[in-house]
Amino acid sequence: MGFPKVQVKISDGNLLRTINAPDAVPALLTKEYSGGIVAVYGTDDAAKKGVSGDGSPKLTAMLEMFYKELAGNTRLYVAAANAANLEKLASHGVNIVAWVETSYTASALQTLSNTIKSSCEKMQTSGFPVRVLAGGGMSSNVLSDVSPKTLDNPYLGIVAGEDSETGASIVAAALARCCKYGAEVKIGSGKNGALTSITDIVLGGKAYSEYTLAQLEVMHDNGFIMPQHRSGAAGYYFGVDNMCSNGDYRILVHGRIIDKAQAIIQQAYAPFVEDTIRVAEDGTLDEGDVSYIENVLECSILANMSTQISGVKVVIDKNQDIINTSTLAVSCRIQPLGYATWINVTLGLATAISNS
Repeated sequence: MGFPKVQVKISDGNLLRTINAPDAVPALLTKEYSGGIVAVYGTDDAAKKGVSGDGSPKLTAMLEMFYKELAGNTRLYVAAANAANLEKLASHGVNIVAWVETSYTASALQTLSNTIKSSCEKMQTSGFPVRVLAGGGMSSNVLSDVSPKTLDNPYLGIVAGEDSETGASIVAAALARCCKYGAEVKIGSGKNGALTSITDIVLGGKAYSEYTLAQLEVMHDNGFIMPQHRSGAAGYYFGVDNMCSNGDYRILVHGRIIDKAQAIIQQAYAPFVEDTIRVAEDGTLDEGDVSYIENVLECSILANMSTQISGVKVVIDKNQDIINTSTLAVSCRIQPLGYATWINVTLGLATAISNS
């Protein structure tokens, strides 16, 4: 035991706090990894479990990027990139996925989109919605010739760009932003500042600085999720959170909000499954029961999403033949928040300033 003394043991790794992702259960599916599904809780944990290391430098760099951008630790599933793993993880609650390929061609991107769309549609129908952000080695030809918006896939967004030093896809930073903030928050929100995990970016094998603003905006408008420099601010930001669609879910936040609402609906209405509903003499649904069932869902959504949406309306048509069909049709409409993507200011001089 030795002389009486005060002994102090120094601990490490305490500055990275645990991040409780408000609306995200994330996974990283990558061709850089061929093992089974593993849950990691930080870069040290990933190394201990053999997920990262010298044998997989890009995967190691993506994990470092993810946790640096997150500024903390959280559970992240890592698995090989294939449809079976996507569906398996979604069935266990994963709702946002970064999918990383080693390289892409235009035809391969279309094939990948079809695969992901098929899996995501299946999982959403089964009650396990999931959105996918794809990244990885994209040539300059793919970036210039492919228009993601024409892929007709609201479940998929394609993130362009790799870290100039490690070659790691910046989709890892996009995934971290999805975890760090709520479903209604855009990954490019100016309020949350520039990306902290990225210093320099390459696009299609060329330095970001080699592209003109016009060239970058063409790729952005074609539907890629692009990094950008913003006037008056240092560092990189994400542009519009484009998804491969021109429909209602053309931006990631709309999809994530509707996915969260779906989960709430399933939970709120679970007690009503195989339960009774009164029917009036004329065969219509009882107004009191209808009103109650409508209110249960509206209150559940507002209790969990009141700051994330503008409004919600639930309507049940009482003219339903529930006796013969045993089916209750419910209409639920979510009004999303608005987003100031483009701000137009008229600036000029004046000889006098009026307060009126």
